[in-house]
Amino acid sequence: MRLIKPYSHLNSEFGKNDIRIIHTPRCKKDFPWAIVSVADLTAALPPEETQVITDAWSNALKKETLVDEKIVSVRLMDWRQGKLWVCPADYRIWKTTAEKGFYARFGDMYIPNALNVQLLAQTEDNQIVLGARPPKENGKLPAFQVPGGMVKLTDGRGGCISPDHSAIRDFREEVGDLPLRDVFYLGASFYAGRVITTLYYTAYLAMNACELTAWRRRNKSKIQNYQAFPQEYYVPATKKGICDARLSGHLRETADVGLLLKGRELFGSAWFQKNRPSRMRG
Repeated sequence: MRLIKPYSHLNSEFGKNDIRIIHTPRCKKDFPWAIVSVADLTAALPPEETQVITDAWSNALKKETLVDEKIVSVRLMDWRQGKLWVCPADYRIWKTTAEKGFYARFGDMYIPNALNVQLLAQTEDNQIVLGARPPKENGKLPAFQVPGGMVKLTDGRGGCISPDHSAIRDFREEVGDLPLRDVFYLGASFYAGRVITTLYYTAYLAMNACELTAWRRRNKSKIQNYQAFPQEYYVPATKKGICDARLSGHLRETADVGLLLKGRELFGSAWFQKNRPSRMRG
């Protein structure tokens, strides 16, 4: 058993901007699956942390509209068996505690480690589907991202959560309810700048890029979260296409990691090691 504590990389030797990447065999039976095994983190919060969180949440609401909801927090992982032990947590707590300064002060016992998923769909004409996110604090576009989002407690049943189902759900909410086939797990990353674990998947889409763009224009009123993904950005599934996209400076962090893992699937481990930045430990 290869157990990994998500917080183990949060130390003085692991820089705030560093990322740790873990990849497992590309095999459907090795999909990670999550077991809800720990009580809600909120109930155990010490008073001092609660006050800091309350104040930080109030300040955050002054800057933008936020909605508190239950998210999935990863506590422990066994990557060889594809298992994650998770617990419920409040988005409010993750939003206000995920910076490194907070866990340096209070430790990591009650800090949620949000579980995210990303799905890199490849079209029939070998284009990887990304999209431009709306501008945030810095107002800069384009900032291209992979369709995805946080895993929900409802993405499963019987005490288990299926992150691959979450990835498909998020893709359909943002890109459209479209036929996907051959969904496979690519790997995972831990990002030290915020306490967050991201699982990456790939799939094939039964239409080409032009057909997808035209379909989305015709059906945008039917796409649940169209505004989160209003403009398509296609990356050719070639060595040059992926390298050019990564050098463009327009990718969000997880999109960069996702393309690296997709390149590893397409071109092998030697390509991955050659193109992986030094701060991304693989």
